[in-house]
Amino acid sequence: MRDGRVPSGDAAFSCPRLVPAVCRRGMHRISRTLGDTIGPGRARIGRKTRSGQGFGMVGLAEQGPPGHPMGGRRPGVIGPGRARRVEMKISMAVAGLALALVCSAGGAVSAQDAGGLTDAAQIRVGQVVSLTPERRASLDAAFAWRAGDEGVLSAEIRVGEVFRERAGSYEKQGRMVAKVRERADMATRMIGEARSGLSPVARDAVVHQTDWAAAMDRVEARMEGARARLAPSLLESFDDIDLHAFGVPDGWTEEEIAAVLMATGDYEYVEPDWRVYPHDTTPNDPLYGNQWHHRSGFMNSVRAWDFATGGPDIIVAGCDTGVRLTHVDLASSLVPGFNAVTNLTQAQGGVVDDTLNGHGTATAGCFGAIGNNGTGVSGVGWRFGVMPVRVSDRSDGVANLSDILQGARWASDNGAFVANCSYGGANSSQANSTGVYIRGNGGLLTFSSGNDGIEDQTTDRPAVIIVGASNQANARAGFSNYGVGIDVIAPGSNIYTTQRGGGYGNSTGTSFSVPLTAGALALIKAANPTLTNLQVEQILYDTALDVGTPGEDDFTGHGIVRVGEAVEMAVVGPSHIDLPFFDDFAGGVLSSLWRNPVGVIEVNQNAAGLDAGDYAMNLDATDSIETVALRAAVLASSVGEIRFSTQHRGVEAGESLLVEYRDPIGNWYALATVTSDGADQSEFVQHRMAVPFLGMHDDLKLRFTAQGSDGGDEWFIDDVRVGVFVSNQLPWSTGFENGIDLNFDWAASDAVATTEAPNTPEGTFSARLTGAGSMTSRNIDVSSGPSTLYARLRTLHTGVPSGQTLTVEYRDFLGVWQPLGQITSNGVDQTAFALNQFQIPFGAFGLELAVRYTASGTSPDHKWYIDDVAVTEEFVVDPVDCPADLAAPFGTLNFFDVSAFISLYNAQDPAADLAAPFGTLNFFDVSAYISAYNQGCP
Repeated sequence: MRDGRVPSGDAAFSCPRLVPAVCRRGMHRISRTLGDTIGPGRARIGRKTRSGQGFGMVGLAEQGPPGHPMGGRRPGVIGPGRARRVEMKISMAVAGLALALVCSAGGAVSAQDAGGLTDAAQIRVGQVVSLTPERRASLDAAFAWRAGDEGVLSAEIRVGEVFRERAGSYEKQGRMVAKVRERADMATRMIGEARSGLSPVARDAVVHQTDWAAAMDRVEARMEGARARLAPSLLESFDDIDLHAFGVPDGWTEEEIAAVLMATGDYEYVEPDWRVYPHDTTPNDPLYGNQWHHRSGFMNSVRAWDFATGGPDIIVAGCDTGVRLTHVDLASSLVPGFNAVTNLTQAQGGVVDDTLNGHGTATAGCFGAIGNNGTGVSGVGWRFGVMPVRVSDRSDGVANLSDILQGARWASDNGAFVANCSYGGANSSQANSTGVYIRGNGGLLTFSSGNDGIEDQTTDRPAVIIVGASNQANARAGFSNYGVGIDVIAPGSNIYTTQRGGGYGNSTGTSFSVPLTAGALALIKAANPTLTNLQVEQILYDTALDVGTPGEDDFTGHGIVRVGEAVEMAVVGPSHIDLPFFDDFAGGVLSSLWRNPVGVIEVNQNAAGLDAGDYAMNLDATDSIETVALRAAVLASSVGEIRFSTQHRGVEAGESLLVEYRDPIGNWYALATVTSDGADQSEFVQHRMAVPFLGMHDDLKLRFTAQGSDGGDEWFIDDVRVGVFVSNQLPWSTGFENGIDLNFDWAASDAVATTEAPNTPEGTFSARLTGAGSMTSRNIDVSSGPSTLYARLRTLHTGVPSGQTLTVEYRDFLGVWQPLGQITSNGVDQTAFALNQFQIPFGAFGLELAVRYTASGTSPDHKWYIDDVAVTEEFVVDPVDCPADLAAPFGTLNFFDVSAFISLYNAQDPAADLAAPFGTLNFFDVSAYISAYNQGCP
C-alpha cells in the first residue's frame, strides 16, 4: 500500500486531505489495544477461543460492542466477570477497525498480479509470467471481479506456491478450494492494510468521527464480496467453515489461480481440491511379514513407499539365470529380454525363462516382485519393469563375465536404468568399462561383492556399484567380502523372495543384497525422474547408515542402504546434512535445504545492489522458514561460524528479523535480532557469530522470522553459511566494539578492550597492549585477492619511553613471520590516534595470511592503544588536519566554527581539550583554539 488505500470490494472512505500520511501511529495504538484484548502476540494469531481462557480474535468476530451486529454465533465465549472489561476493549478494537476503513481509499491490494504459465511442470515459486489479453478474458469469465480488483489484474502474476502432486496418492483434478478469511482475521487484515502513511493528527480526528456500525458493515461487505467473486466458477460451498470449491479456468494452472486470488487479500488459503486415494504404504502381500529387510529399522522401504512405489517406466534388468516367466508375482511386470549366451533377443527366440537354476528368479523378486497385489511378497519397487537377461545356460548358474557384461550393456541400450549382476567379477577392468558405457546411457551397473568373507575387492571401480551384505543386527555379514572397492552394504541374510517353482523362500548371500540395492536406485529415480544417474547414486551414498568406521570404509563402504531416507531426500531434499551448510539462492528457487515455510517465501531479485543473475530469499510480514537439520556436533572441537547477510526495505523502525537456533531437545533460542531503523537499505549487511554451545549437535536448525506488520515489510536474506571457521575474507577489519573476538578475529591476544583511550577513530573501544604484549590475527584468505593490499591500524601510545616500538609483522605463504614495519614512540603521550598503513608483499598472498602486533615495553605502564585494524585493498587518506574547523561548511573557518568550539567548551567536551594540562578545560585550550583558527586551514 503506497497511498494509504486499502481494498474494500466497494467504494471506500478516505482520510482527510489535510494530512497526507494518516493513521500510522494511531494504528499502532489500535493494534496494541487489539493485542491487549486477545492476549500476547499479534492480533492475527489465535483462532480458537475457550470460555475463561482468554479472548481471541474469534471473540472480536463473534462478540461486538453493545448494539453492533457482529454475529454472535457462539454467545458466551467470554468468561463470567470479564464481559464489561472486554466490551470496552472491543469498542477500542472496533474503533481501530473503523479507522482502518475510514482511512482507506478504495481499490484492492495488488501484491500479486496476473499472468500465465501453461506448463505446470516448469512452475516455480516467484516466477513471473505475462498476462495476455486472451488469458485476461478467461479470468474475467471465471470470476466476478469487484470494483477494487483491478490492481490484482495488472500485467503479471508472481507464483507464491507450487502444488506438487503424487500419482496414486493425491492428484490435481482441475478443482480448487478457497477459504474466506474469518471476520476477525479480515478485520485484522484491513487494519494492517491501513497502517502505512498515517499521522497522529488525522488519526485522532478520524477516531472521534467514526461510525462503528458502518465499520463492521464494511467487514461483512468485503467477506460477501470474496464469496461473490467465486460465483461464476463455483461448484460447491461448505458454509460451516466458509470454504468454496470452484473449477480452474481453461489455460490456467492451480498455482496461477491461487496467486491471483490470494493477491486480493480476502482468502486465508487457496489450494487444489485434491483427488486422494486410500493411503496404505504397507503392501497387502500376505508374506510381506517375512521380509524383515523392508522394515523401518533396516532398509525402511515402508518410508520410501510413502513417496513412491515405482512404475513400469523404470526398468531394472536382472543379468542372471533368467526369470520364471509364469511366476504370479513377476509375470505382469516382465518386459522383453535377451539371452547373452545365444545372442538372441526374446523376440528372436532367445530363452530368458529361468528353467535350470532359480538364482535369477530369486534376485528379480528382491527388486521387482509386484507389491500390494494381495499375493506373495513385495519387491523394493511395486511395479518396476522387470527385464530378464539370461547370461547362463548351465544348471549351476555359472556364466562367462563377458556374457554378463554384454547382457548388461544390451539392457542399458534397451531402456534399463539399472543392470543388476549378482555375480563375481566386480573387481575387473572390463566390469568398470561396461559401467562407464552404461553411465554414458544414463544408467547404473550394480555387482555383488562375494560370499567368502575375505578382502578381495582390492581395486576401487568407480563406474561399478559394488554391494556387500548386512545382517539383522545392522552390521556387515561375516560372509560378505570386503575391500576398498565396496560402496555400500544391504540386507543379505534370509531374504524372503520369489523362487523358480512359483513359490517363495529364504535366500542368503550378497547376490540378494545387490538386487535390493538396484531396487533402491530405481525407486530413487522413480521418486524424482529429474535426477541424473550420478545424482541417484550420490543420494544412495549420502543416506546410507554409517555402521563402520566413520565415513567410507573398506568393510561397509558408505554404510547400509536406506531406501526410505534416500527416496525422501530425492523428493523433498535431505532431512539432515553435513557441514558446511551454504545457500546463496542461485538460480532463483528455494532449494531443498529449507523446511517448514510459514507464509509465501520467495527467492527473487527485488533487493537493492544485487549483481545480475543473483538472487536473495525474501520474507515479509510474519513469514518464517527453517533450515534442514545440520550435523554440527563436529563443531565441539573447532570454532563454528554462522554467517548471513540481510537487507530490509519498507520495514518500519523498530520492526525486526529474528534469527534463532534449535538446541538438542528441540527448544528454540534467539541467536540474533536485526532491527530496522526505518530507512530502506541499499546494500546487504553481513552478520557473523559463533555457533552457541547448545547448537553443537547433529540436529541443529536455524530459523528466520520476519516480525513485521504487513506485506510491505520486506527482509532479504543471502549467503547463509554454517560451518567450521577457516579464515576471514577480504576486506577484514575490526574496531573492537564487541571486545577482543577470539573466535573469528584473533587467534591469540594479550590485549584488552577498553574505552580509556581518547578520541577513538571508531566507536568508543580500542585494544590496549601493555609491556611486551602481542596480538595475532586469525587466518585471512588472500589467495585471490587484489594485486595491492594494505595492513592498516591506528595507534596511540601513553607512558611509552622514547625509542620503544610496536612491531607489525605478517605471516607469508610458507608460514614464516616477516617484518612489515615498526611504529616508534617519541616519548610524548599522544592525544589522538595516528594512522599507520603498510603494503603487504606479494609473498604473503595465500590462504593463511595473518598479522601480528608486538610491543617492546617493559612495564604495564607502557601502553599502546590500537584501533581501526584492517587488511584491505583500500588505502586511506585522512583529511587535512585543521583542528579549528569544527562546523560546516568544512574547509573554511568562520563564525560557525568559533560557535562550535564555545559550545564544546561550555559542555566540558573532551573535543575542546586542545592543550596541556589534558583532562581539564581552561584558558590554555581557548588560546590553543585561537592560535589554530588564526593559522587557518591548509
